[in-house]
Amino acid sequence: MEGNGSEVARLLESIRLSYESAYLAMHGSAIVSKHEFITQRMENMQEAHAQLQTIVGEQEAAKLVVETLENVETTEKLPTQPLQAEENNQAVD
Repeated sequence: MEGNGSEVARLLESIRLSYESAYLAMHGSAIVSKHEFITQRMENMQEAHAQLQTIVGEQEAAKLVVETLENVETTEKLPTQPLQAEENNQAVD
């Protein structure tokens, strides 16, 4: 993995960005994203994960992806008002 460190970092960044993008598309205040957009982001993550597996092996790739996704700060980027209204089953204007 030593010689492939920058490639591993690039793939993990791709996974992180795809996850954030899909998450925000699903949960953001302006939910206008299409199913295809979210599906494409998940497919991007899968492709990057497969490439990671060829570089660092299956178990290490899984570990790195889990660590990367655990560190994604999706809740910090979301507005709280629409989520609170949704939890109370109220309409959001």
